Amino acid sequence: MADAHIAAAEHPSAKGRYIAAAETMTSFHEMSRIIRTRYPRDLRLPRTALPHWPVRVLGPAFGLTQDYIRKHLGIRFRVDNSRSVRELGITYRPIEETLLDHYETWRRQRRAR
Repeated sequence: MADAHIAAAEHPSAKGRYIAAAETMTSFHEMSRIIRTRYPRDLRLPRTALPHWPVRVLGPAFGLTQDYIRKHLGIRFRVDNSRSVRELGITYRPIEETLLDHYETWRRQRRAR
């Protein structure tokens, strides 16, 4: 994200808004699967996708309204980030690399406490 902001600030012809995001969204279940490729024994990582009904029932206890849940649960989408790639020269990191880096940093910080 920092690279995208710097590129937009430094590129003389940059104008307007850019989508600075991966083309596809990644579900929490998919994130878990990716992390488990390196940490297969980590019991905190779910092995199956959560059915929608517990989210509908428990969501309000975590501040989610039923309206929000109805509009967002299970929705998958793609975005067109080609303008940021083409005009700003942004190269997006693979989700696997980003997730594993983040997870390893989190594990180190937990051990340091």
